[in-house]
Amino acid sequence: MRGPPNFRILRQILSITLGLLVPWAGFGNQAAKDDTPGSASTAAKRYQAVEQEYRTAMEEFSKRYSAAKTDEERQALAKSYPQPQKYSGRFLELAEKFPDDPAALDALVWVVQNARFGPEAEKALATLLAKHLNSEKLGPVCQALQYSPLPNAERTLRQIMEKNPHRDVQGLACFALAQVLRRNSSQESERFLDLTIEKYGEVRTYRDKKLAELAEANLFELRELGIGKVAPDIEGEDVDGQRFKLSDYRGKVVVIDFWGDW
Repeated sequence: MRGPPNFRILRQILSITLGLLVPWAGFGNQAAKDDTPGSASTAAKRYQAVEQEYRTAMEEFSKRYSAAKTDEERQALAKSYPQPQKYSGRFLELAEKFPDDPAALDALVWVVQNARFGPEAEKALATLLAKHLNSEKLGPVCQALQYSPLPNAERTLRQIMEKNPHRDVQGLACFALAQVLRRNSSQESERFLDLTIEKYGEVRTYRDKKLAELAEANLFELRELGIGKVAPDIEGEDVDGQRFKLSDYRGKVVVIDFWGDW
């Protein structure tokens, strides 16, 4: 039985968030390369402690939410969802106290990737641009910015594209910039999607998707699924189990409802 939409959305967010806790480590949490006890820097240990605290909070919330039996229970639990902003200040403090330690960069990336908006995210992003613009670890930042409401997201992505020397980071910035531009200018968005395919098509996201595949899907939406375009023909079954095509209803007013339950 499907719950209210807000519960389904929360489950999606929770699933994505938990999935992000591990994959992005591949972009380089090098604050503690040596596993020998006591060898990690003080900054690295603090980073790992705060990150683990957040991870544990998310896992415990997920267990409680999955075990909830009623909408009322889920509604009550939703209020205790672990907010990344609660941890952002501690990561920023770490970055300020140990500016030259690799853990400082990891902390700033965490804030932008997880908090995504608010003064902490803006401060972390400004510090990243000022001190770490050439870092190979900015891939997660680029992908976070494509969903972020931060006012300087577009300018930041353009800077990363122009000045970061790493091709993978440039590619992720290019694709993310196309997503940001799509909100205001579909034509300019198309230009950067074409550039993504042409120059960075083989670059992969944290979910191991090639940017070319994602950019091609976005171009199809922009060019074929816009208002005023002829809808692509689709096939399906009606409520009586009869097969039909969308083109069977050409010339009539048709309402199509796509939904899913996660």
